[in-house]
Amino acid sequence: MNTLLDFTASPADELAAAIETLVANAAIAYAASGVDAAADLVPFRATAARAAVTQPPALVNIAAALEGMPHGALRTALEACASRLPWTAGDLPKSSAIVDRFTFIEIAGPDGLGGSDAMRFGLYLQAPMTDYPPHDHEAEEFYYVLSGDAQWQKNDGPFANMLPGTMIHHLPRDRHAMRTLDAPLLAMWIWTGDINMATYRLDGAMEA
Repeated sequence: MNTLLDFTASPADELAAAIETLVANAAIAYAASGVDAAADLVPFRATAARAAVTQPPALVNIAAALEGMPHGALRTALEACASRLPWTAGDLPKSSAIVDRFTFIEIAGPDGLGGSDAMRFGLYLQAPMTDYPPHDHEAEEFYYVLSGDAQWQKNDGPFANMLPGTMIHHLPRDRHAMRTLDAPLLAMWIWTGDINMATYRLDGAMEA
């Protein structure tokens, strides 16, 4: 008698596969922008993939952010997993102006869902009509804008519009700020070099 085996993937395995597809497409996008650190994303295995039980308030903007993305492999990959990822507001310094107005996730890295300890990679989401104050850190940083109506400031320069598909490079201790207008900002980020989160500084941070 033949037995029909059920090879249906578990929810955790399905989520891990979706995350790995996302990271593979992120590596392609970063490599096309000339970011050498993209090589550290391949291969990636989501060894700690887990669906979120609760989500931070800012994640209410994820549907609008995904809708604002150009159609393509990155959007498809994000639609398959973004709302289930364990987003957080983290333990970084915060300003009263941005509490509940942003969220992020580290996907690859020492605090991520897999990957090495040599770099960090993740996603960042900022609500509309929000000013993220000037901040800096020791890590070299590469943002890749996925969607949104956002402006960026670096050091003492003016705010400039950053359209989807733009790659933004911050050297260690480059001060930078982000401002959203009518649409939420969704971006990918990479940290390389000194990736210690303790080096992060924010203007107007609240007392712990």
